[in-house]
Order: sequence, then C-alpha cells, then structure tokens
Amino acid sequence: MKLVKKHTMDKLEHYSTEQLIDYLEGRLDDSSSAELSQHLESGCMVCNDATTTYRRMLSAIETLHQKSPSYSAHKKVIQAYSDRYASKPKIRWQPYLRPAFISFTVLVLITFVFLFNLNPSVVYAGYLENVTGQVEMFNPTTGSWDSISTGQSVPVDATIRTLTESKATLKFPGGEQTILGSNSEVDLLRLTQTNGLWEITLELMNGQTENQTAQDTDSFSVRTQTGIAHSDNAHFVMKIFSDGSAETRVLEGQVEVRTQSQSKKIHSGETTIFPSPNSSNLLPDKNEDYFEFVPKPSTEGSETEEMTVTPTGTPKDNFKPTRTPTPRITPISSIPTNSSENSTNSDIDCSPGSSDGAGNSENASNSDKACK
Repeated sequence: MKLVKKHTMDKLEHYSTEQLIDYLEGRLDDSSSAELSQHLESGCMVCNDATTTYRRMLSAIETLHQKSPSYSAHKKVIQAYSDRYASKPKIRWQPYLRPAFISFTVLVLITFVFLFNLNPSVVYAGYLENVTGQVEMFNPTTGSWDSISTGQSVPVDATIRTLTESKATLKFPGGEQTILGSNSEVDLLRLTQTNGLWEITLELMNGQTENQTAQDTDSFSVRTQTGIAHSDNAHFVMKIFSDGSAETRVLEGQVEVRTQSQSKKIHSGETTIFPSPNSSNLLPDKNEDYFEFVPKPSTEGSETEEMTVTPTGTPKDNFKPTRTPTPRITPISSIPTNSSENSTNSDIDCSPGSSDGAGNSENASNSDKACK
C-alpha cells in the first residue's frame, strides 16, 4: 500500500490514522513502510504519539480473544455438570402395551377409511299418476289433509287417501306401482334400494290396492291389521272389508301371506282371507292346516281399470322374506271349498257381496255348493 496523502499540521507533514494503523498491522508495502519508519525516527511527535496510542489499543483488543479450553478442561466441565444435574430416565413402551397400541392404530385407520367412503343416504319417493277425483295427503304439521294432483311426490312415511269415486296410481322408481281404489288409504312405510333391487312396504288402512312388482323388485309388502302379503314377482290385490277382514287375491305370480303364527304361499288365481281382528271365531288346533284357497284361476285380469303394466317375465324361484315387522294379528282363516267335506257351513256368510259367499264372482261356483 502506497502513502498517497499526508495531513499538514503546523507546517509539518503527518500521516493519517488509517496509514498508521496499516503500518502497525503490517499492511503497507515495503517502500511505504520504510518511508513511514523514517518519518517516525525523524522525531515527529504527533505521529509517534498516535502510533503509541494505536499500538496499545491493538494490544488490548488482542487480549479480548480468549482461547478455547483444552479437551481435558472441556471434559471436566461436562462431567461436573452431569454429576450435579442427573439426566431423567427415558420412558419406554412396555412390551405388553405394543399390541394394544397397534390395534388402536388399525382401528383408527379403518374408521377413517369408512367415514371417508361413507356416502350420504339417498331419500327416494314415489309419485302420483292418473289422479281421478279427490286425492289427499296427510300434513303432519297442520294435522289436516291437503289435496294432491298428478306428478306430486309421495315421500316415505307419507299417508295418502282417495275419497268417493276417486282413484290414483302410486308409482315407484323401480317400476313398481300401486293403484288405490275409491275410499282407500295407504301409508308408504319403506322405499329403499340395495344393490340395484328395491324394497317397498305399504300399509293399507282402508279400501283396496292393486299392486304390481317389477323386474328389479326385491321385496314388495302390503301390511294390514290382520296380516301381511309379500312378493317379489306378482300382480295381486289387497282389499279390506267393512268388518275389518282382509282379502288377498293373486292375479299373476306368487304371493306369501302370513300372520304372526303362520305363513303360506298362494299362486295365480288363488285367494285367501285374513279374518277380522274382532272375530270371535275359535282358533283351530295348532296342528291343523286351515289354509284353503280357491283353486279356480281368476277370470278377471285386473280389479282396477287403470292397471296397464304387465308382470315381469323373469320368474324368481327363490323367495326372499320381507324384513317388515310382524303385526299383532289373528291367524288367516280358510275359504271353504267343495273339497272340504268335513268343514261346517255355519261359518260361511252367503249374503251377496260377502267375500266368503256367492257374492264373490270368483268363488261363486264353490260358494254355491257350500251354501246349500
């Protein structure tokens, strides 16, 4: 480093502080360092005093840089600290707790996967078609009956009814349908889909319904106070009479009728009667089979003119019982036929219009003989 500038003071040339410090720390080149040394030796009091002061400052600064302790000293300090502040023992898992921890982790993962893949439940509903006359739906909020029309949806737990000279068709997403006759009332209890198959449950309180299953029907049930009719491939009619008894008529296919204690399958053209819950007839012996059906096939294609669909062409041999709760009812009574030689005629109502007598056109041939 060359000396490029000097300060002039009292007509004498003096070196700057930077130049003097560089000289003391050896950062000047040889010629500059020799020139500054000659200047100090010439007796310049200002530069000599400054140089002495800067030298003492540099010496003091060097004493601030402490050296790191030796390895042995460092080891002694660590040992003294360890003796005074003992380390806490580490908590380790006990061997018998590991299976429980693993099981808990797996359970949490399974729960998370289940909740992640859980789909929100879908709410299905039926809808009305071919509404004739006055049809109403019960409003649970107001406790009154509201008029409904074609195209209106019928959700689960809804109750609909038809008044005098009124009819309506209740259709379902799977293609099933129920035709309500005049002065009829039904409650849609269940409408669900599982693996593409539909489960439907109705409760008939009054009147008559004509029910038609579809190809994707897994279970179609109609409940009454006296019994249940169930099918997955049938066209059948349920009717409640004024005395509380109920009739099941199979137009096509197969229907299982059951009470709390008995169950029986009836086929196309056969009819069975659920006796009134207020009936005073004595129950038969438990070993007696008293399911008797009309063997003559029905000559009427439909009870209701509006029924236009045809039953599915894919028979289902395996019967799948409904999961509808069993009602508290009385057993199914038999319909006497000419083949029952030991049956008594005292229980047969031969008045016109009775389902047990000649008033039923389908059973007329058998009823005439029974009433003689």
